[in-house]
Amino acid sequence: MLFSKRKIEKPQWEYPSARGLQLESVNNAAIETFKGNPLSSLAREICQNSLDAVDDATKPVIVSFDAFNIKTNMFPEVVSYRNVFDSAKQTWQNKNKQAIEFIDKAQNVLHEDVMYFLKISDYNTKGLEGAESKDIGTPWSTLIKEKGSSNKSDTSGGSFGIGKAAPFACSDLRTVFYSTRIYEHQADYHIGVSNIMSFQKPDETITQGVGFYSIGDNTESIKGKLECFNQVDDRTSKGTDIYIVAFNQMKYWEESIIHSIVINFLVTIWKKKLIVKVGDKTINSDNLKDYVDQLPNKDAYTDIRDYYEVLTSDETQKITIHKNEYGEAFGYEDGEAVLYLLKKQGANRRIMMTRSVGMRLFEQKNISSSIFFTGILMIEGQKMNMDFKKMENPAHNEWSPERYIENPAKARRMLKALKKYTKDKVIELFREEVTNEMDAVGMSDFLPDDTSNQIGNIKKRESLENKTKEIKVKKKSKPKNTQKTEIESENEGFDEIEIKDDELTGNITEGSTGGGNNTDTSEDREGGEGGNPGHGGGSHDFEEDDKGETMTVPQPHKKNLIYPKLKTICTNQKNGQYTLMIKSTKNIDNPIIELFIIGEQSDTRAQLIEAKHNGVTTKITNNRLQAFKIEKNVLNKIDVTINFDKLARIGVKVYAGKK
Repeated sequence: MLFSKRKIEKPQWEYPSARGLQLESVNNAAIETFKGNPLSSLAREICQNSLDAVDDATKPVIVSFDAFNIKTNMFPEVVSYRNVFDSAKQTWQNKNKQAIEFIDKAQNVLHEDVMYFLKISDYNTKGLEGAESKDIGTPWSTLIKEKGSSNKSDTSGGSFGIGKAAPFACSDLRTVFYSTRIYEHQADYHIGVSNIMSFQKPDETITQGVGFYSIGDNTESIKGKLECFNQVDDRTSKGTDIYIVAFNQMKYWEESIIHSIVINFLVTIWKKKLIVKVGDKTINSDNLKDYVDQLPNKDAYTDIRDYYEVLTSDETQKITIHKNEYGEAFGYEDGEAVLYLLKKQGANRRIMMTRSVGMRLFEQKNISSSIFFTGILMIEGQKMNMDFKKMENPAHNEWSPERYIENPAKARRMLKALKKYTKDKVIELFREEVTNEMDAVGMSDFLPDDTSNQIGNIKKRESLENKTKEIKVKKKSKPKNTQKTEIESENEGFDEIEIKDDELTGNITEGSTGGGNNTDTSEDREGGEGGNPGHGGGSHDFEEDDKGETMTVPQPHKKNLIYPKLKTICTNQKNGQYTLMIKSTKNIDNPIIELFIIGEQSDTRAQLIEAKHNGVTTKITNNRLQAFKIEKNVLNKIDVTINFDKLARIGVKVYAGKK
C-alpha cells in the first residue's frame, strides 16, 4: 500500500503519510489567493457555494455568520494536535523561515486559555451529499478529500474548486471543521481538516500536508455531533455548518462581511434568493436599501448605490434580450439575458455583469464618455450561462475567451457581440438629440413658396452628431507679443488620446493647455502664466474674496504650469457643459485647472458652476478647480459646467498642485 495503514477505532487527528512523497511547505497557493482580503473573499465564496447547493429554488437560501469561543482544552484531541506542530517544527527548523513563523504562531494559539471560532451555517441547502459514503465525486468528497475538483452544474457560480480554500485563510491554525445533515430528521456527519504542511513522522514517512480529524483507515466522516460545539450547534434541518478554528479576523469582522455581502450579492438579495445573518443583523430584500445607504462614503462603494438605484427606480428600462438582436448565431433563445439601464446624472457609466444567481462578476466599461448612465446585465438562460461560465477565471472577475477550450474563436465572437449590443443599446436609448435650429428673419423673401418638388423629402440633420469621425491636429507656435492670454490649440501628444465612435456626443473644441501674456496688470489680478509670463502677483496661497473670506481653490503659481495631453468636448451647449479629457506621462497630485473662454480679441475667465473629476465633485473658485490625483498614463475625465450658454472655444491651463 502507498500510505501507512493502521486500524483507527475512535476519532483522532490523522495525517496520511508514505515514503518518497513530495514535501508541501506552508505556502499553499490556493490559500494564499485569499490572503489579500480574507473576509471579503470568505463571504463571497461561502455564499456562492451555498447558493449552488439550494434545495428549494422557490425559497431563499439562508447563510449565517456567528463568532464564539471555547476553552482551548476542549479542542478535539488537543494534546495530539500540539504534537503535530512539534513534529512539523523539527522537520522545518533552520530550513524554512516562513514555515517556522507559522508554526510558532500556531503553538502560541494552542497554549492560550481561549480559542476563537467563526461558525458559518446555511439553510435551504442539500447539505454535503456523500458524507456517509466513501464515493469519489460527491459534494462531500469534492470539498474535503479532493484537490482542485468541482462537480458543480453548468449554471453554478463556481467551477474551479479553489474557493474551498477561503476559510483556511482566516484560521491561524489553517484548520476547519465541517458538519452536515443531508437527510431531514437524521444524524449529522462531521470531519476536521488541517491544511498545514508536510512533516516527517517518527517512522520516517512524510505526510501529504493535509490531516483529518476522522475515523477509520480511510479518514472517514464521523457520525453524530461534535461535543465541543454543543453550545452553538442548533441545527434541526438539512444544510452545512463550517467552523473556522482560531479565527484570526475578530476585529471588525461583522462590518467587513456585511460590506462584502452587499457588494457581491446585491442582485441576489434583491431577487429574494438569499438572506444573510451576520451576528444579530439580517440582510434581506426588505432592508437591503438600509445596508446600501450604510456603506462607507468611498469611491469603491459609489457604484453599488448606482446599481441599487437601477434595481429600484421607476425610470429604469428593462430590456429582455431577443435572439435576433443578440445570441441567435450562438444558439441562444429569447430572454437568456436581461439588461437593466438607467439614465442618471453623475452615474458611473458602467454595466455590472452577473450570471445565474446574481453574484457580481465585473463591470463593462468604456461604453460612453458623454452619457451618464448605469446598468446591470443578468445572464439567466441555461445555455448562455454555460458558455460564459467556461470563459470565467477562478476569481470570477473576468471573462477570457481563451478559457473556452472547445472553441476560443467562437467565445471571442460571443463576448465581442455582447459588448457591442450593450454599448449600442445605451446609445440608442440615451443619446440626446441636440438641434441648433433658429428662424432666420426675412429669409422667406428669398425662398420659393413650395420647395417640396425641388428638394424632395429631405430629413433634417442634427448639427451636433454623436460620432467623431476625424480629428485633424494642428500644431501652433506661441505668438510672442499678443494682446490676450493666448492658449495653444493643442499640445504635444494631443492626438494620442483616442475618441472612439459613439463615445462622445458633442463638438471637439480646440482649447488646451498653454500660456501667454495677460493684459490686465492690476495688483488684484492673477498673474499670467506660460511661455510669456505677464504682470501681476501669483502665489500658491489661498486668496480672499471681496468679503475677506478664504477661497476654496488656491491661486496657482506660474512656475507650476504643466502640459499634459488633453482634449475638450462640449457635451451640452445650452447648459454650458464641457468634458476635459486629461492624460499625463507623470503622476500629478491635486492639479489646479483654469478655464478660459477664448475670444477673437481677448480671453475671459470661464465662470465655473460645477466640476466633477471622474464623477466626484471637486472644489471650484471662479474659473479654477482643484482635481484629485491624476495617475500616470490613466485617462481622466473632468466634467465642468460654466455660466455660458453658447458654443465656446475653451482654453485650459493645468498647474501642479501641492501634495
